Amino acid sequence: MAKHSRTDMAKESSQSHVAPAFEVKKSRPVHKGLIIGLGVLAAAVASVYVGGAIYFMSHFFPNTTMGSLDLSLNTVSEASGKIDTIARDFTLHVSGQGLDFTIDSQDSGIEVDSLKVSATALDSENAWIWPVALFEDHDVSSFLEFSSSKTSLQDVVYREVGAFNQSAEPSQDAYVFYNKSSLQYEVAREVVGTQLDPEKVLSACLQSITNLESSVPLTSEHILQPVLTSQDEGLQKSASDANALITCNFTLKVAGSDMVIQEINGNLISTWISFDETGVPTLDSEAMKSWVSAFADSLNTIGSERTYTRPDGKEVTASGGDYGWVVDESVVEETILESIVNGTTGDVYIDCVEYGNGWTAIGQDWGAYIDVDLSEQWAYYINADGEVLWDSPVITGLPDGKSNTPTGLYWLKAKQTNIVLVGKKDPETGEPEYRSPVDYWMPFKGNTYGLHDATWQAASYWGNNQAYTWAGSHGCVNLPLDAAAELYELVKVGDPVIVHW
Repeated sequence: MAKHSRTDMAKESSQSHVAPAFEVKKSRPVHKGLIIGLGVLAAAVASVYVGGAIYFMSHFFPNTTMGSLDLSLNTVSEASGKIDTIARDFTLHVSGQGLDFTIDSQDSGIEVDSLKVSATALDSENAWIWPVALFEDHDVSSFLEFSSSKTSLQDVVYREVGAFNQSAEPSQDAYVFYNKSSLQYEVAREVVGTQLDPEKVLSACLQSITNLESSVPLTSEHILQPVLTSQDEGLQKSASDANALITCNFTLKVAGSDMVIQEINGNLISTWISFDETGVPTLDSEAMKSWVSAFADSLNTIGSERTYTRPDGKEVTASGGDYGWVVDESVVEETILESIVNGTTGDVYIDCVEYGNGWTAIGQDWGAYIDVDLSEQWAYYINADGEVLWDSPVITGLPDGKSNTPTGLYWLKAKQTNIVLVGKKDPETGEPEYRSPVDYWMPFKGNTYGLHDATWQAASYWGNNQAYTWAGSHGCVNLPLDAAAELYELVKVGDPVIVHW
């Protein structure tokens, strides 16, 4: 091992110590200056930051908007003034769907606490993040709380919308109706009109005022909508329930005739159905009774006036007499109601109290008939098809007020042969005024007036329409013998005998 002298050791010690001491002394001035510089810079930055924060505690950030207002770098007072100005000058233009009007600030009753709005909006800003906020957009519209005197605004809106709606098309609710083509109750679709909903327009105006928007665009959303639509379950059920009441489809005939005098189906029954407030359909018994009463009256034809057209084209009107039909109204009502309840289809016959011999047309409640024309002095036998099967000249009653042939609609009471017609007794002699043997006797009014042969009439009288004025009968309808025989073979008891001028 090498040995070092004290001198060497001292030298090494001296060398190893001097270098670090020299380096420290050399770097000390540089470190101190950096620290001072950084401190100054930090103080300056802090001062700017704090100052900025203090500034933005009373001023809005740049790029700050409130609705249409630019509040950049504004104070609360400045922002408040802008809000007051726009509120004072505010107008609201309402337009669309054919309506156009403007509401000013007075009409709108616009109100705003501008200082509160501005202060609240500013308080929402975090002034300490202003270095970042400088480069962002800021919308404080949510703090803008305008209000309106709803009463004042409502008066204007309701007046304008009400005037508009007077000439606009109203919306129509869906409803249940009877379709005559389908013989069914159906639900008619709702119809959206052009009238506006005043409540919706008012709400839109209030919203625009709140947001300080200057216009209200009206769209189809503001139309007054129907309340009930065709999809409404209640309407669908009402139609279904009503259809259950009209399942019948039958034809009414009077017993003894094949003529259909009335069809009973949904077209008629629907006039007797009514719906209550909840939409439940019911058969209106009073409405049905009213119809039955009128219908029964039309079937009760005895004594009523009838007008018909004879095959030769002559229009005849006659009334009175004892021919016709009579029905029991209660029977008709019971028959119809029972058939409706049972859903009857096909023919339904009505029993009558009095019968005729047929029913061929409305106003002509007979089949084959005898037509005695007093003005022509001629008689016809016409079948139910309107064919003249027989005709003949006649001589009717002497027009002296006592022997006139009675006019009216009668029915043939009997058919007899080889009868002696006996007149009234003469009070002086006690004998009949006449005894007239006839081969054919066909009475139509009691057993007093009838059609019969009259061989005592002069041949030249037949066909002379004035012969009855001097050679008239005691009221009967005189016929040539051959003609009486032919008619006797054709007619049936019960056939109408219509005597008219």
